[in-house]
Formats: sequence, structure tokens, C-alpha cells
Amino acid sequence: MQRFAPLLLALAALASLAAGPSRAAAQEPPPLVVLPVPGEGLDEATAQIALGALIAALDARVEGRAVAGVTDADAVAALVACEDDGCIGQRIAAAGGAAGVVARMRRPDAAGPLLLTLRVHDTVTGSPRGDALEASLPPEALADADAARAALGEPLGALAAALPPPPARPALLVATTQDGAEIRVDGEVVGESPLAPVELAPGRHTVTVTLDGFEPGNRSVEVGAEGARVDVELEPLPETAERMADEDAAEAAGFVDGGSGDEGPLYTRWWLWAAVGGAVLLTTIIAVAVAASGGGGGSQDGFPVPPIPGVEGM
Repeated sequence: MQRFAPLLLALAALASLAAGPSRAAAQEPPPLVVLPVPGEGLDEATAQIALGALIAALDARVEGRAVAGVTDADAVAALVACEDDGCIGQRIAAAGGAAGVVARMRRPDAAGPLLLTLRVHDTVTGSPRGDALEASLPPEALADADAARAALGEPLGALAAALPPPPARPALLVATTQDGAEIRVDGEVVGESPLAPVELAPGRHTVTVTLDGFEPGNRSVEVGAEGARVDVELEPLPETAERMADEDAAEAAGFVDGGSGDEGPLYTRWWLWAAVGGAVLLTTIIAVAVAASGGGGGSQDGFPVPPIPGVEGM
């Protein structure tokens, strides 16, 4: 182990740079963790290029979560000492990973390619996800980080099925008092109200709702894993408020009058009295028919009643 100590320190330093901001601060989902296991003939410069290329190539294939390396030499040393999958799973969990890619790297020939054995493991249990992948970086690719990343890009496609799925993203529901308002989240237009819930990364977001004739509405909302809702009430500008009041008054007057003022009150409508007259006529005919039949299906003696179309047995 002592002969790998300088290499472990170099790998840890590179992994710290690749990890970026802490997940707790950014409230991002757990990353895919890359765990390097240095082996035969691996020098510091080659290890840095290989690990950086592997992280970058995986980052291009993983959706919805970051790709990060381990963060300190002790973690790398503990991984090198692992003898079973359970130990590997504990190292992944300690690094905060949703899953981990164990990268065993060796270069038996100092002038030859770098050989990689890559395998995805579950966190905690360390159970392997799919088969191990054998890959290599030719000597010319090891001279440049971009060339190394390009050389790993295509072979890593075989790991795609074993990589953890994208995390479920929480949704933000923006409810507002007016339809047709433009809704922005963190300055980006996401649609108009009414709007279906918008998927976002967890964390604090700024919601802005704008509509002509209304004061803009601004809210800051914390979106957790379960999602969130924010209500934005738009206040009308003075001229809009006056117009809305006039429209409400006209609608109320129309309800009382039975419609628009042009048609007059409800009792002046021709169709209303036609309907009333038709109902009275039908009632009269039925009453006469019943009276003539004696109220119970007797004979029509005494008062002749003409037959009523469609009515039999009267």
C-alpha cells in the first residue's frame, strides 16, 4: 500500500476538483461515484488523465445526476483494501453515491495501453449491476485529456444499462388568479397560466408571473423532494381595475334584466310568452279530455270531444 500512497493522494486531489460543489449545498440528487483502484505500472500523470477522462465520459451518459470521484486518500486506500462487494458498497455509501463505478487501472507495459476494468455496483450492498467492462486507452490517448475522453466515450456505452436511472424530479405547481399570464421560473419562461406542474431540481426557485394590465407577481419558493405549490395573486393596475368593475356591473345588470339591455327585460321576450301559451293550451286539452271521459276511462256520453292526435283510448 505504501508504494501507492503518492498516487492515491494525486487521485484524491483530482477527484475533489471533479466533484464540484457539495451535494448538500446544491440539494442535488446523489451522484454516480467513480472509485479508482490503482494497479500495476500506473504512474501519477497517467492516473490523473485516466480518471479525469472516465469522469467526463460518464458525465456525458448519466442523466439527472452528477458524476464525482472519491474525495480523499483514505477513501481510496480503504477501497483498495476491499475484498468483497459489501465493502465496496460501504465505500460508495460513504462517498454519498447512488451507485459507484469501480475502475481498476493498470499498465503492465510502460509503453503500452492503459487497461481498465469497469464495473457498476449498488450503494451499501455493493451488488454488481451487470457485467464488468474491459476497456483500454492507447498510448497516444494518454498524452491528452480530450483524446482520452474521446477514446472512452464509445466503449462506455456498454455500461449504459447498468447505470442508475435518472432520479424522479420534484414538480412545482404555479397557481395564479388570471389565465394567460406568462410564468417564469428563475428567469426562464416555462409557459402561460393555467400551467401543468413544472419539473425542477430541488432547492430554492424564483417565480415571476406577468400579464398586461396587472402588477407583476414575484415569489420565492423552496422545492423539496415532494414538490411544492406557489399561489400568485395578480393585482390589477388602476385602469384595469376600473374596466373589470364596469364589466362586473354590466354582467349583474344583465342577469337582473334577463340579458343585454338591447333586448329588454325578460318578461318582454316573445319566446317566453309563446312557451307559456303552449303550456296552457296543452293543459286545457288534457283537462277537457279527462272530464269528457268521466275521469276514469268511461264513455264519452254527454259531451263530444274530438279525437286528439296521438292520444288513444280516451
